[in-house]
Amino acid sequence: MPPRLLIVDDEESVTITMAAILEMDGYSVATALTGQAALEQIEHEVFDLVLTDLRLGDFDGMDVLAATRRKSPDTVGIVLTGYASLESAVTALREGAYDYMRKPDDVEEIRGTV
Repeated sequence: MPPRLLIVDDEESVTITMAAILEMDGYSVATALTGQAALEQIEHEVFDLVLTDLRLGDFDGMDVLAATRRKSPDTVGIVLTGYASLESAVTALREGAYDYMRKPDDVEEIRGTV
């Protein structure tokens, strides 16, 4: 069974593009356009990796990662943001994120990190 990923981003075009690329790489990908939709999926399914935008319309991406850790402590979290700052990077890594990446990012860098 391929690794199961959840991509959380309120920009639909980003979500669709990342999902398509990672599906071509053989991953099983679910998507969520809101933090609330992500939390609902996290409650019902275990993911190997959650890739979340830092700033969602209804939630902070760190809230998504915190909910993921509570449900499945072994799930890897990666934070993507278009608003990178040293403070948010340090917070993300202290909260257990595996990586913190700026968007738009190089597709090969995302693929390599995943």
